[in-house]
Amino acid sequence: MLDRKAYAKIHILLKEKQIDDEVYRDLLKRNFGVTSSKDLNYMQFIKLLSILKGDFNINLITQKQKHYLLNLLEKMNINNKEKYISGIIGKQIGSIEELTKQEAAIVISALLKYTKRH
Repeated sequence: MLDRKAYAKIHILLKEKQIDDEVYRDLLKRNFGVTSSKDLNYMQFIKLLSILKGDFNINLITQKQKHYLLNLLEKMNINNKEKYISGIIGKQIGSIEELTKQEAAIVISALLKYTKRH
């Protein structure tokens, strides 16, 4: 759960950017699958701030890729998902949400090849 300062940052940016509540809720739903910032984890909060500041990288993993990737990893019984993915892409990640669309595609492709062989 985020602290009061985090929520204040969100609402200050919303006011500065003149984003109304309906647009804000739609943004939360499309990007994070939630309707309230109270349901965001810390990484999602950081991503939301980036979106609101306008420096968001639109090349980050999509929700569809993320769910597909998590399902593949679940089927393979992978416990430390981030470490496993880091090994595939050759770079350390703290969260799956840090992957780009291209990196996600590479990981998904590698996992599909692995599952077909086993």
